[in-house]
Amino acid sequence: MKKPVLVVAHARSGSTFFCQLLAAFTGVRSYLELFHADPARLTAFLGPDVAHVRQRLGLDDDPARMQRGIINRPDLLVDCLASLHPDATVSLKIFPPHLDARQLALLIPRCQGLIMLRRNLLHTYISRNIALATGAWSGIDTSKYAIRFTTEHFERHAAWVARFYAAADSIARSHGIPVTWLDYSALCAAGDPEPVVRHALEATGVVDAGTFRPGQVSITRQDERRSALDKVMNPDELKNYATARGLSSLLDSDDDGAIVYERFV
Repeated sequence: MKKPVLVVAHARSGSTFFCQLLAAFTGVRSYLELFHADPARLTAFLGPDVAHVRQRLGLDDDPARMQRGIINRPDLLVDCLASLHPDATVSLKIFPPHLDARQLALLIPRCQGLIMLRRNLLHTYISRNIALATGAWSGIDTSKYAIRFTTEHFERHAAWVARFYAAADSIARSHGIPVTWLDYSALCAAGDPEPVVRHALEATGVVDAGTFRPGQVSITRQDERRSALDKVMNPDELKNYATARGLSSLLDSDDDGAIVYERFV
């Protein structure tokens, strides 16, 4: 039985696109947010495996109780999924709100490697808040919406994400589990993302990902604006803040994502 690969990500980091690319490999069984707080999403993301998981783990038929049982013992879930797909490498993703330190400490040692998906935290923070305000996480053009930038809220968010990544990285390394960082900008810049994704898998120890069949996988941008200043109601305040904190390079690009992750740990 092969151990799973864990994708550590956060809202608007491009994780759905990345997981679709993982699923395009014939030797990978990719799941989305199995530890999401919404029980309906759990059952939807498990798909045809939901009945097998419920039976094997002795979980309640009630979706909410099933979800609580899975979050309480995430290690049992990944072991179950790996046993359901013995010929494939299972991958699944986690976000900062999904699991606490105790649950991470149960989950990560059961994995063969971590892929840390990284993206410009300023742009993703703004996009996340636009999605929260509009209720539109996909499917519509959000280019006409803007939020009010506040220093305190952004820094709390950045620290929350960065510390979650640092905790996952620390647990993995303490168990000798390989960790590889992947910048979303590298996926976008690659004319062919297959070598980038395959390299990330190989860095976690996956040597038999199989054939890559991209099918309908493609990047869908909800917002064509490139500058963070165009996405806020108070661009001067954002520009002054970014200049004062040495974060100006984050304003107009998906690159330089590592700056914020390192700054706010």
